[in-house]
Amino acid sequence: MAGLGANHDKETPSPDSGAWYTEEHLDAGRLGYTMKYAIVIERAGNNYSAYAPDLPGCVATGDSIDETKARMAEAITMHLEGMREDGVTPPAPTVVCDYVAVPA
Repeated sequence: MAGLGANHDKETPSPDSGAWYTEEHLDAGRLGYTMKYAIVIERAGNNYSAYAPDLPGCVATGDSIDETKARMAEAITMHLEGMREDGVTPPAPTVVCDYVAVPA
């Protein structure tokens, strides 16, 4: 696995340790930084719904995948702002998404 950004000269933590994701995506509590939270988008009849596994209760819906992603970005922003207003440090992203190929 290649190094991560400015930390490329350091030994890259294992994906199993969870540290690589936090290091790459910075501290969720620091204002002014962009964070990358995993979202799951599901078909829901005539629209789509999404949630962020790292942020329980943070959900959104939309008529298309793109609209759902945009609404999730807004929902996550509001969720993190609410946590900070309540004096809670938002969690660093820890969820790792991937696909597994299996015989059909």
